[in-house]
Amino acid sequence: MKIIIKTNADGLQAVNKLLATLEYYGMTTSEQLTLKSIARDVALKFEKKWETARDNQTLFDVKKKYSIALKYHEAYAPEKLIMTLIGTCDDVRSKTALNKIKDFINQKMV
Repeated sequence: MKIIIKTNADGLQAVNKLLATLEYYGMTTSEQLTLKSIARDVALKFEKKWETARDNQTLFDVKKKYSIALKYHEAYAPEKLIMTLIGTCDDVRSKTALNKIKDFINQKMV
């Protein structure tokens, strides 16, 4: 089962930034370490898509949507991490984008 996330460049940047900061958090439980392990693989997908979006973006492409296909377990990790770490995000625009992605993933996983 695959979950296809469609988001704009702001969403890609927000998730990429959140997953990049994951290395700085001390995770000790087996669930946290599992999430961190899965998130590393997912972070590579978001990073590649973000680099493509950043290189191709112009003023007229602000609303362009980018698709990322994640397997069920790959979608589980970003959803849980966004719920846990969204409080560390200071930018309102990023929080909004992260909430949209989290809600979309949650809706598709039920």
